[in-house]
Amino acid sequence: MNTTESRIREALHQLDFLSDVAVVGGAVRDAEIGRNSDDIDLATSDRPEEVIRKSEERGWKVVETGIDHGTVTAISTAGEFEITTFRRDVSTDGRNATVEFADSIEEDLKRRDFTINAMARGEMGLVDPFGGREDLEEGRITTVGSPKQ
Repeated sequence: MNTTESRIREALHQLDFLSDVAVVGGAVRDAEIGRNSDDIDLATSDRPEEVIRKSEERGWKVVETGIDHGTVTAISTAGEFEITTFRRDVSTDGRNATVEFADSIEEDLKRRDFTINAMARGEMGLVDPFGGREDLEEGRITTVGSPKQ
């Protein structure tokens, strides 16, 4: 098992008190290709106030890293975990997006740039609605949805 895979498993174990928690983005991509990654980002269906409450109940410190966008950093003896509530784009100019909270990991993954970054791993296993794993195997870079959108 590579180091990224170990970090993903540890993060999911440490944060199993959150609803629908999953590791998202680059760490999943890197684990799939056996590359080492220190950047483990997580997503959950819990709203930020729930993430804060549940983390503090365990004695963890919480920093409101980007609370307006649903992101907090939970700090325990096991490390720091950046956790963002599932989101969907309401509008975007291609660089900046107005977001609102979403109910599913699939909705959250729709807002990512490339299919290889639009994968998640959680209790449900690998979530890959846009074929990122296949694109990795084939050496392709493909956008999620229409690049113009």
